[in-house]
Amino acid sequence: MAMRIIQLGTTAFVAGGAFKFTEGETIHTEVSRKYNIRSFSNAAERRRVDNVWCDPDRRFAMFALDSADR
Repeated sequence: MAMRIIQLGTTAFVAGGAFKFTEGETIHTEVSRKYNIRSFSNAAERRRVDNVWCDPDRRFAMFALDSADR
């Protein structure tokens, strides 16, 4: 599953920069895939998994990865 936001035309200010979005432009906000924790960690390639948060049944997880700028 992939999730996208469709813009109505706006400017976002992030870390001192301005990012303009035109009307109808999409922002890719999420990708949902079926991985277990080990297979996702292996797929992260050159990045290190710094933290993992799971639901009690370990069916859903969020991962914090280190920066690619090492």
